[in-house]
Amino acid sequence: MESWDHYLPELFYSHLGLRIEDYDVDAIKTGKMNYVFRVHTDKGIFFLKQALSKAKADRALGPALRTISPQRLEFENKCISEIRALQPDDIEIPSVHYYDPVNHILVLSDVAGDEGRLLEAILSEGIFDVSTASAVGCFLGAMHRRTWSVQRSIRGDCRNDRKNWVRFLAMRTKGITDDRISPEIVEALENLYEQTLRQYSHDVLIWMDCCPKNVIVRKDRKIGVIDFELASWIGDPAYDLGFFIGHYFIHAIQNNVPATSLQAIAGSIRAYFSEIEGMAFRAGMVTRMLKFAAATIFYRIAGASRLNYIETESVPHLIHKAGAILCNDFKGEPDNAISLITEVLA
Repeated sequence: MESWDHYLPELFYSHLGLRIEDYDVDAIKTGKMNYVFRVHTDKGIFFLKQALSKAKADRALGPALRTISPQRLEFENKCISEIRALQPDDIEIPSVHYYDPVNHILVLSDVAGDEGRLLEAILSEGIFDVSTASAVGCFLGAMHRRTWSVQRSIRGDCRNDRKNWVRFLAMRTKGITDDRISPEIVEALENLYEQTLRQYSHDVLIWMDCCPKNVIVRKDRKIGVIDFELASWIGDPAYDLGFFIGHYFIHAIQNNVPATSLQAIAGSIRAYFSEIEGMAFRAGMVTRMLKFAAATIFYRIAGASRLNYIETESVPHLIHKAGAILCNDFKGEPDNAISLITEVLA
């Protein structure tokens, strides 16, 4: 594979039965771990993940890719299949057009549509849309409700799924160390990790990476969701919602728009808990959701995957607000949680 001109036409014809004659390739950075390529062809738009191993170092094919576990594409392929089988409402899930486990190629359908934008870019502009946040909350609630107590796995068996869950939970809680983070906060994060593993790790599909960079807002107002490489079929349902809400806190505090951001956060929380009404795992979830939201802020400031858009001058403010949530002895229902968030964001 010397260039896209030799590689893409053969790929699309051999495996999708499409003869493409005209195309453009854009490398899209989706995080520190890897890139994906968006391929515009005369037969439609596709997403190409990782391509062949040579693509990692071949700059003729785009930016050099960091080395990632090729098995992640296998996990994403399986997770997409599981989520699509749930038939989620009003959410666009990619279709897998082609998966090659030998050469580590995953070709996905486009969920962005015309002029679709990453939610992360929209939030960075200080725009907080209630319907978008609510749609994601509803999707998470439906996914957790429909997979609760179903014994399956993404990584071959429950032992490997649990290892993945434990690894990322540890990375995003007790793995946060920084001189700016007080010993009390470090202890509270370690307690969150220990309590979650001891009492709240269950059979349920966890996205693990539900954040604004993996949510696409389309021009027709539909929501697309992408990137399921980290998913596990074991975990705490409160984690996904907390991870999502935590990013809203960051954008709300940096943009100093507590009123509009609160409406979006409240919409997401209410939609989620409405979806899981009556479920056995609902008990205590509101408290843990808030703590995971706070932990996400610390993780993005001082953890393994820091956000480059966090302004240095806003860090002390973010730490203070997140600490107020994490160390609060809150117990209550969603509306009580929204009241607490209102106080913190004020």
